[in-house]
Amino acid sequence: LDTGVFSQIDPLTTAFPSIAVMGAFCDGYFIVLQAHSGKFFISELENGSTSGWAALDVAQVSESSNRISAMLVDHRRVYLFGQLTTERWYNSGYANFPFQPDQDGFMEHGILAPYSAVQLDPSVYWLGANAQGGGVAYRMTSGGASRISTHAIEATWATYGAMTNAIGWSYQEQGH
Repeated sequence: LDTGVFSQIDPLTTAFPSIAVMGAFCDGYFIVLQAHSGKFFISELENGSTSGWAALDVAQVSESSNRISAMLVDHRRVYLFGQLTTERWYNSGYANFPFQPDQDGFMEHGILAPYSAVQLDPSVYWLGANAQGGGVAYRMTSGGASRISTHAIEATWATYGAMTNAIGWSYQEQGH
């Protein structure tokens, strides 16, 4: 922001992931999801520029063997959606790597369509999957994931060609 110009971060000269698929910002850190892995990277505090990425500022999901398919930040929590499970991480303030898994943040519901996760009315919604199958819409609750789609809607979705391409979108109109 000093120059007012965006520049590409070269993964060959920094610790930035070579194939980044999603990015977010939480508590002063830029967060980047590496494709086809269980890893995410964080920048130095308030520094997402080329010089802000250190080799040790990387974490791996630890509660399952899922690769992370999507990431979303909501209420200062980082949701890391795998294909079958989801982990929630928070900023613990730990000096070596500030983000740690939330002990109550593991869910056996993953994400079917990586770009379907959205925020609305302080919650997170997504098109999910788990070990029993996929194509179910979920809402994040204090107890985990709650199914919000109906069997009729799910049957209609099942006729679509590729549900993995679904994109989530939310808006609020006149209090609804």
